[in-house]
Amino acid sequence: MQLFRNLAESFRRPGIDLGRAFPWRLADRDMPKFIVMREVPLIHRIELGIEAMTAEAAVERARRASRAGTLWDDTAAMPLLKAEFEEVDADGLPDFEAREVRDFPMPDPSVAQTKCEAAAWSLLRFVRMIDDLCDDDSLSGNRYPCEIPADQVCHIRQLLRQLDVSRHSRRVPSLH
Repeated sequence: MQLFRNLAESFRRPGIDLGRAFPWRLADRDMPKFIVMREVPLIHRIELGIEAMTAEAAVERARRASRAGTLWDDTAAMPLLKAEFEEVDADGLPDFEAREVRDFPMPDPSVAQTKCEAAAWSLLRFVRMIDDLCDDDSLSGNRYPCEIPADQVCHIRQLLRQLDVSRHSRRVPSLH
């Protein structure tokens, strides 16, 4: 009990910064900005299906496709069989680092890419739902009379607006 009395008494002393004593009190002040980063080494493993006379010829064909930028095209002649990232043992790596900045920079293009990939999965689910709703028996002329749930349409419109904003931000990567 004496511990609590001593603690309460110490906060009554002049010169005690209650903002420092209680960090949650900083919410009504301008707080410094930090960029926090952690680098984790990864292995990017891809596997392609290549028909060739020898292993060396198959490897050379993959090298040519890589130089030409067609490695990811996933064609019948060179199907993409695996594309995965695996973290290399990160136990010996330093923990997170932080550096103070005046303002946050524009997001890196990788952020737009990640948002686009996440949106693509939502759009695919939406298209599959429409496919399920519109059966061939209900085809009338050149239209399917299917009813799309309003919440799904709102969700898709929100995704499209986000993608539109990402498209107009600087340094956004092009998607093939």
